Amino acid sequence: MEQTSSFSSPPEILNKIIDSQVIVLPYPLQGHVAPMMKLSWCIARHGIKVALVATEHNYKTIVHEMNDLKGDINNPVRLVAVPDGLEPDDDREDGSKLVASVSKVMPRHIYNLIAEAKQHAGNHCQSTCLIADFMFGWAMDIADRTGIKLAIFWTASPGALALTLKIPELIESGVIDHEGMPSKKIIELPWYCPDNLTHQKTMFGYFNASEQVAKAARWLLCNWFHELIPSAQVSMPNVVPVGPLQANGQPNGTLKPEDATCLTWLDQQPLRKGLVSDSLIKFPDQIADRSAGSGKVVEWASQEKVLAHPSIGCFLTHCGWNSVMEGLSNGVPLLCLPCFADQPYTRSCISDGWKVGISLVSHDSKIISAHEIKSKTDELLSRDDLIDNSLKMKEIAKRSVAEEGSSYVAVQDFIKQIQE
Repeated sequence: MEQTSSFSSPPEILNKIIDSQVIVLPYPLQGHVAPMMKLSWCIARHGIKVALVATEHNYKTIVHEMNDLKGDINNPVRLVAVPDGLEPDDDREDGSKLVASVSKVMPRHIYNLIAEAKQHAGNHCQSTCLIADFMFGWAMDIADRTGIKLAIFWTASPGALALTLKIPELIESGVIDHEGMPSKKIIELPWYCPDNLTHQKTMFGYFNASEQVAKAARWLLCNWFHELIPSAQVSMPNVVPVGPLQANGQPNGTLKPEDATCLTWLDQQPLRKGLVSDSLIKFPDQIADRSAGSGKVVEWASQEKVLAHPSIGCFLTHCGWNSVMEGLSNGVPLLCLPCFADQPYTRSCISDGWKVGISLVSHDSKIISAHEIKSKTDELLSRDDLIDNSLKMKEIAKRSVAEEGSSYVAVQDFIKQIQE
């Protein structure tokens, strides 16, 4: 990264950096942008101004949410757009291409923004902390060179974090090799991607690099609450549980237009027991028609709002960490269908640890039969223990983010430390 010698950033962008005490830097994919947007508003509720950095491509979608709240400039969370290095018509769903481009282009832009802000405003520059996605190991160099404090945000599960921090030991003991491949069949590895070994190798490279960053970072912010994994703070003392992160009516960082008709449809359905007081074009056309009386298919929905709806009885989830936290926060029993990465581990937590859900099982192939789905759904909806545990988990999660709750206090302490 070359050091800037003149002010090259647009004044309106530079002023947002100067005026914001915290700069949030998410990896530009949905599962990373959404929780870090929610984290930004969580911090803002404590009286801190935040600049959230989005790629120019994602900015075009997110800014509409922000402008609905009296305009971006008047919000405690402001958007800052930087290039991702790709052409307008490039496929941003191609993870390898996006990773390569972002890693090459973004560090220089982020460094220049912070350096220019400090040079231009001097002691009047409010920026004191950079919260970077764990995928951005290069943020450590930026923090060192600009003298800004660094926190890392972990978007995945606690199990993935624990394994990541143990990578050197796993290699040394022969459990995995230097490319992350296990010595025997182990599927519950956070970089696991059996259908794409090239992607798996790339992902392992990120997890391996993030191991050093996670240990070096002063704070490791995580989307969970202390009561969910009490042992996490014992084994990882720099962990700061700040979840469950929820939009609470604020922008949720969605990168696709949401279809609210599913909520209208849910309004017409009976309430669930105990709570009385990818793209539509991928589906054959007949699916929507055949399910019209008993289901609703939309291209993109507000998952948080759907799960909070009183008609929802259970949640079929791929066990992605953001989805699981939203399910737990809303007291919805979970039907698990993990695919890859840390999802099999999370499934184990759901069914064996917290006992708030059960798993779908494929007996003969990767295809889950209709009988399996129906029988497991019937079981899930009839298991009072799972329903009760889910509702108890909802109350614990709710208390954690309430005033004086464990996550509320953790965020307060974090803010005090970055202000020192």
